[in-house]
Amino acid sequence: MKRILFFPLLLLFLSCPVLTYSADLDPQKGDTGWILKSNGKDYKTYYRKREGSSTQEVLLVGMTDRRPEKVIAAITDYGHFPEFMPYVKYTRLVHSERKSEDVLINYVFTYLDVPIPFVSSRFYNLRYTDVYNYKGIPGMFRSDWVLEKGPYRKLPTDPDIRDFLSDPESAVETTFNQGYFLIEPVDELLRTRITYYVWTNPGGSLPPSAVNIANTVALPGLLEAITKRASKY
Repeated sequence: MKRILFFPLLLLFLSCPVLTYSADLDPQKGDTGWILKSNGKDYKTYYRKREGSSTQEVLLVGMTDRRPEKVIAAITDYGHFPEFMPYVKYTRLVHSERKSEDVLINYVFTYLDVPIPFVSSRFYNLRYTDVYNYKGIPGMFRSDWVLEKGPYRKLPTDPDIRDFLSDPESAVETTFNQGYFLIEPVDELLRTRITYYVWTNPGGSLPPSAVNIANTVALPGLLEAITKRASKY
């Protein structure tokens, strides 16, 4: 499905006027309260306390020299996330629904190996709302996700999934997970500004301090993984 979308999307990029966005690494205008956590040559990471929660929100703003259509192809290649996304060991694209020419809903089961000794694997089901030509702008894309708790929720012990996993019986379901990718063209579609936001807790008995560290430390690696993967499309 993604390959079918990719070629028309590329033609649209080449045929329409392009609006490009700032190459700074600050949060979106109006998105306030973020505290700088770390920075590198091509990225900044932030955290923000959320009222009523011991789990912090985290944000990555990064720049890559990969074109937007290639970055979009990478971050919507759900079936191949285990090949490049940090911690992801198995995914299953359970269902897709096309809402309009530019809006696609994808339901994805994900199984993670947590890189902490004696901590069980995690799993979650997400409903992604993928919007191409976001706000009517070629080259701009946004994907928002929330936990799927309805008919497309899968379990590690389901007969069609369990044989693909290392330890389906002891996997813990993520308590909550919501976030988004925002992809913006820079330098006439030659580079891409990536904004990644997530508020999540892996569940189980992990202390909040460990959760907050784990959520933040993976962010630079995520940008690197997407950049490397995007070169394959």
